[in-house]
Amino acid sequence: MKRMRFAVYLPLFFAGISAPVHSQTGFNFFNPAVPDSIPKLISATGMFKNMATKEISPGVTPFEVNAPLWTDGAIKQRYIALPTGTAVIYDDTSDIYSYPDRAMVIKNFSVDTIPDNPASRILFETRFSGVRIVSGKEKWYLWTYRWRLDQTDADLVPDSGMNATVRVYRNGLDQAPFLKKWRFPGTFQCAACHRIQPTGGRAVLAFFTAQLNKPLSTAPTVNQLTRLFDLGVLKSKDGTRPDFAKSPQWAHWDDASASLELRARSYIAANCSGCHGTRGIATNAAPGITLNYDFHSMKPQMDFVTKKLVTLFPLDSAGLVVPGRPDRSVLIYRQKMRNQKNLNFTAEGMAMPPLGSFEPDTNAINMESQWILSLAASGIRDLHAGTSSGPHFRVQGKYLQAAEGGAPLAPGLQVELLDLFGRRIPMTAIRTGLYRIEKPGITGIHFLRVSGKISQRLVF
Repeated sequence: MKRMRFAVYLPLFFAGISAPVHSQTGFNFFNPAVPDSIPKLISATGMFKNMATKEISPGVTPFEVNAPLWTDGAIKQRYIALPTGTAVIYDDTSDIYSYPDRAMVIKNFSVDTIPDNPASRILFETRFSGVRIVSGKEKWYLWTYRWRLDQTDADLVPDSGMNATVRVYRNGLDQAPFLKKWRFPGTFQCAACHRIQPTGGRAVLAFFTAQLNKPLSTAPTVNQLTRLFDLGVLKSKDGTRPDFAKSPQWAHWDDASASLELRARSYIAANCSGCHGTRGIATNAAPGITLNYDFHSMKPQMDFVTKKLVTLFPLDSAGLVVPGRPDRSVLIYRQKMRNQKNLNFTAEGMAMPPLGSFEPDTNAINMESQWILSLAASGIRDLHAGTSSGPHFRVQGKYLQAAEGGAPLAPGLQVELLDLFGRRIPMTAIRTGLYRIEKPGITGIHFLRVSGKISQRLVF
């Protein structure tokens, strides 16, 4: 990736964020044609108005998210900056917005060297994402700074990335510190999650409606989307402003006002769908099972059990999510896998996420475990044996036929065939217990729903 150039002598000058429209007077973003010329120090970018106090330059607009990504407990601050007179095009239904040329998204990572003590907080990393419009298409550039321990400045991280440790005094300043591992991602590691390749991936992971649709935590405590529209950071194509009360909204893992299912699905979508999603890396759990953790399609993708899903894990009849059994759910097992004691920064086995994390998010794992326990009360059964106490069916060519050994067929029985996305496969009833499948050639794992409840897993 070619390096970019900031005009070092032209810092970011913006109107105050209380103004109705942001501005970037005299701000030259970068020139991707000039290699190796990103400022070597963060102080030269103009992000900070005052380096001593870390006061952000006016017009660099902060934003918050509903479901933050887990980075080993790091405290994060997020910002967006746009050229004068431009805006991000809002989309109420998509997780990908359209950005203007020279838009920039910034994220600070801080660590409490004494846990839960803000007075001990230090800046440790700052990541920049910038876009240029080339031939009508967005071309994203990503780079990172590592903060010096004296907090006076931050140095540009090389494209290869780097490793570090930070001392965290978990048991008091008079006790030996815990060496917290930290990975500063290089260019290609950034791209692995941000998917800047021309495949339709989203380069900005958290700046979209479901994440931004929340009350601001600081004054003015209005809906954040309203605020971003007021500032001119966001605008819709037709110039109208949607009713944000009806817009998509994710939830934080500990938001007691949100349902357990909403919190679990929000967390998993935020932390996993960058890879395990429709625009992510093609990943398979087992033949015929493509992982999809996008928020809307997640549940039908996860509410199944297959005995041979994964053979690498010491779990009894493991499934991706086994309703009522977090101890048998690979989703939970892989999130727990970490080796923080190993300070050589080698691959963390089969841990998820595999990048940027060396410690499990125990609070979120406990929440997800409660969600999995709650699934036992739903219509989903433990299907690892392939059958249930309901009617039993088998596939005969293009027909679905009742088989011996199952419960009797009641008159008016409603039988539906679903694929892994929960979509109904068209069938025509020939008679009770016999159905013609109207979609020939379907393959993979499917489910039978009888009278509204999943009762059988079928493999075509």
